[in-house]
Amino acid sequence: MLKKFKLKTFFSALIISMMVPTSTFASTNDINTKKVQSDVSTPNVKQKNDSSTLTILPDSTTSFSTQKAVPLGAGEWDYLGYDPVPLYNYTTVNTRNFNSGGGGFKIRVDGVADYNSYSVQLMEYDPDNPDDPIGTTRRGYGNYQVFEWSEIKTDGDNGKAELYIKIGNATDYDSSVNVLVWD
Repeated sequence: MLKKFKLKTFFSALIISMMVPTSTFASTNDINTKKVQSDVSTPNVKQKNDSSTLTILPDSTTSFSTQKAVPLGAGEWDYLGYDPVPLYNYTTVNTRNFNSGGGGFKIRVDGVADYNSYSVQLMEYDPDNPDDPIGTTRRGYGNYQVFEWSEIKTDGDNGKAELYIKIGNATDYDSSVNVLVWD
């Protein structure tokens, strides 16, 4: 009985302490009025044109561009973006094209009901010929499913592989899932 009381008291205190802001930063809307102490180096902060958005860069050697994302390089996963698509029962849909620098390619499918399954096929877009499948069709189950491909070859004048994902043939319809892409 005493142990149960102590456990209830502990969890009640824990919940109450989580509701009280513990950070001096959380107590104000003006980020310039409080100085936050840290033992890491000060990040390089650049402000965009509108006053509501700040971009924090890890160091001064990182470039900043509002025009487009620049790939980071070989050996690292570079986030290329995402494409929201519907997930149909008896047919497939295609995501938009993503430019790959070759090597590895990875996707994550978000927003799928846990009980649902679906097929995923990586395709290479070719404007002059039929599109080529890369690897075999794979089956995904539920949410946050990750798929990876390796040895992606580049082609064409731009030195990139134009890739898209064919997704569908689900056991149940989902109105919108997100396909997140890394190269």
